[in-house]
Amino acid sequence: SAVFTKPLAYIYTIVLTAVYLLLSIYLFERRRSETATHGFSRGIARHVVRMLFASVFSAAGLWVAFLGDFFIILGIIVILISFAIYFIFEIVTGKGEKTFLSALKTFPIFIGVNIVMVATVLVSSALIGMYSPDSDRIKSVSVVGSEPMQYVTVSYDQYVYLRSEDIRLESAVCREAVAAALDRGSDVKVSEYNTLTVKINTGAGNAYRTLYFTAEEYNAILAELRSREEYRAEWLNVDEGALYPSVYVASRYVLSDELLSAVKRDVATLGFDAWYDICTSYETLESLTYTIVYNGSSYEVNIPITESMTETYDLYKEIYGQVMTEDMNAMKKRLEDALSGADDPIGVAIYYYPEDNWYELDIEVSSEDPSSEAFVSELLELLSTDIPYGDSINVELYENSFFGDYYDYYFGIAEGVTEEKLIKFFKKYGAVYDDYV
Repeated sequence: SAVFTKPLAYIYTIVLTAVYLLLSIYLFERRRSETATHGFSRGIARHVVRMLFASVFSAAGLWVAFLGDFFIILGIIVILISFAIYFIFEIVTGKGEKTFLSALKTFPIFIGVNIVMVATVLVSSALIGMYSPDSDRIKSVSVVGSEPMQYVTVSYDQYVYLRSEDIRLESAVCREAVAAALDRGSDVKVSEYNTLTVKINTGAGNAYRTLYFTAEEYNAILAELRSREEYRAEWLNVDEGALYPSVYVASRYVLSDELLSAVKRDVATLGFDAWYDICTSYETLESLTYTIVYNGSSYEVNIPITESMTETYDLYKEIYGQVMTEDMNAMKKRLEDALSGADDPIGVAIYYYPEDNWYELDIEVSSEDPSSEAFVSELLELLSTDIPYGDSINVELYENSFFGDYYDYYFGIAEGVTEEKLIKFFKKYGAVYDDYV
């Protein structure tokens, strides 16, 4: 991926864009204004434009092919399509057989351009693969993490890696670990190694590599990183660049700047070590999510919420309770309107998935059905607005019409309600159920 990313890739893109822009200005000045009676640009410029247009597709195919595995075949197909586009472009913009034959004569040049592109990437890849300075030549190492694709959700520790690129590790242990990983290459059993993306400085420039480390090498690098005060400060700066902090409650996100402020205060109280353990254990109850913009791309960052974050957790429970109470009241109102005849009958679909079974129930609630009132009463006794730490129940209400409204709710199970009681309720009202096994 180093062929297509990082600073040199951006420089290449800027230079190529400038070349295209200058060429387009030149063609615009040279082309006659009476476009209705004259064909597309003539002479050498015509061939250049055709090749540039088709090369966009062949370059895309080349990029896809270098993703490896089955993408190789897909990339080759895209490159072959670019050959067809080369001639289609001439058919659309040309003036007949004469210009088409001219395009056919220059087709070998287009093939040569593609061969040069492939050769350039292969040589670049080979040079990147040969990059293996020994530990004495390496001046410093920085852990940068793997920059995710735009709009992807990342964990907080991944985000901290992105912000820690300027922290240089210069110890012999780190330099030797990186040198060993470079010598090792990528021909390893991936399950036996840990990966890190690092920035390697040799004094002559920086190189970015995703490397495979043994557990000992990996732990040595992270141990030194954790000992650095600037890295510890990054971990505690939880609201750096945060936009639109929200928490997922039931089936929707609720914005809350107040909750993010509570996280910041709790993290300051916990300190680096406890906060680091929480984020890297991945054993959280809930999470707060916010948007960040980094290097021109947007990501979603997940911040864990646990009971040890007392202020945050209490506030989260309060927010959760408010949302669930609103949902419960809204659901009750719709069911009561259907029971009283103030509104049309409403469909109720209920889903419950204990560990070994699944239960689904679909029933209509109306004022004309004598059993509807008992059904609604029994259903409400089963539900809780508290945070569910085990199984939950999904209730869907829907209007029985093509354009009818649809409402989706998630509730916990009321205290004292056993699985046996729930199953009895589902079977009583005709649940569809079966074993997973």
